[in-house]
Amino acid sequence: MRPRNLRTYLIPITFLALLGGCGVSDVGDFDAKGESEVEGPSAEYIAGIDEWYTDFYRLSDLPEVEFIRYVPSEEIDFVNRQCVIDQGFPAPDGVNFDVPQENLENLYLAQYICARQYAIEGKYLGEWTEDQTRLEYQWTAEFLIPCLEERGHPISEPPTEAAFVDGFNSNGGYFPFQQVELDIPGLEFNVAWDKLEQECPQQVPLAIAYGDQTIEEWKASR
Repeated sequence: MRPRNLRTYLIPITFLALLGGCGVSDVGDFDAKGESEVEGPSAEYIAGIDEWYTDFYRLSDLPEVEFIRYVPSEEIDFVNRQCVIDQGFPAPDGVNFDVPQENLENLYLAQYICARQYAIEGKYLGEWTEDQTRLEYQWTAEFLIPCLEERGHPISEPPTEAAFVDGFNSNGGYFPFQQVELDIPGLEFNVAWDKLEQECPQQVPLAIAYGDQTIEEWKASR
């Protein structure tokens, strides 16, 4: 897999997943009362976000931020990026932010605000069971590989389910995006890669992984 070019990233989904060990299972869920009455992320979740932006981006005096809503895992990057754009930070191609060096701290602050406004439900965060890894295999075999191949990216035959599960958390795991080659220069690479990830999410949507939706239901909702 050709690595991405250096750019400014929003808070990554992988970091959100790590928050599962920090009490995010206390995050409230949607209910019939409506979005405005949904309980927001737990104090532990918020503390994890604060720590990330304080340590990694060296931000201080973080503002109070009002939670808006929960977002499906496969949409969180897009929603957060659009949130930052809406705060006045240009991304002419929709992906790469065009921000001068002297304004980077303000960009990071905008990213922090968006990470607090939009979140993944706590019930979807935490250590995966073997059953969830098997759903990742099903997603990879039934959706991801055909999706990539339909877009001109040949992918090798997947391993057996047992081998996939055994190698999932190792460096030798089977990840189809590692076989994707995009011969595109500069920042255009980021745009093309982002589009591919939007169309063919690398990770099984967490609503599927946690049994709230099937792959067919997810596909029908797109």
